[in-house]
Amino acid sequence: MWAIRASLVLAMLVMFATSSAAEECAEAVQGRIAWDYDGNTAWAPDNVRRLCQGAESIEPAMCFLRVMHGGVNYGGGVTWRWQNAIDLCERSADATRTVACFERQIRHGQSWQNALAACDERAVVFETLGGDDETGGAVIVRRVLPGGKVESRFPDGTIRLDYAGGFTIITPDGQEQIFLFQDVQGATPPSTPPDSAHEDWLAQQNDSLLIIISTLVGHDEASVNNYLANENAGSSPYQKMDRHIDTINLLVSP
Repeated sequence: MWAIRASLVLAMLVMFATSSAAEECAEAVQGRIAWDYDGNTAWAPDNVRRLCQGAESIEPAMCFLRVMHGGVNYGGGVTWRWQNAIDLCERSADATRTVACFERQIRHGQSWQNALAACDERAVVFETLGGDDETGGAVIVRRVLPGGKVESRFPDGTIRLDYAGGFTIITPDGQEQIFLFQDVQGATPPSTPPDSAHEDWLAQQNDSLLIIISTLVGHDEASVNNYLANENAGSSPYQKMDRHIDTINLLVSP
């Protein structure tokens, strides 16, 4: 499946280099990806428009391909209604991220309807950045600094630095307030190395968590590199997962 996907992507990049992103998406779908399980690749134009309207790349098409034909479980099996696959994938900016988000919601016990709503990328990005129509779309900008601290810059000029053991508030006039947490022993990650099957699963989950971290910092390459540079090379997969989750909690904190 993924060899086919890679070939399809390569062909599309060559064939549609001069087309608009939405047109690339539409041409990636029409006549190439089956919208059902009978192999029908002739799409109704309205459904193509629904999937690809506002697309910035062919990722909505890749998302639909993976959801419909890549074995994604919606909680009741892997046979999807094509309408639901479009609901999940329309305007997806990253097929892998969209599918990982949906699968994570299902693993956490959410219904497929709630999982679809939670993984609407337009809503996720808006809420993560703190956009507010009443304030003119002001946002909270978050990034990871050298040394691993998470910096949040608020619309009024306030800066918050989160780190292990506490956080610092820097007011717009430059005054600093430092808050330290009482050190409480948390749950300890398993010490036993995972077997090969669990190791593969953990690697996939850690990759998904890194995608979330990258999304939360606006795909800022410097932030991602700063985060990875502070990762202990000897950390177990469990320890890496624990650190990823802690960092996500910092990035989504109010």
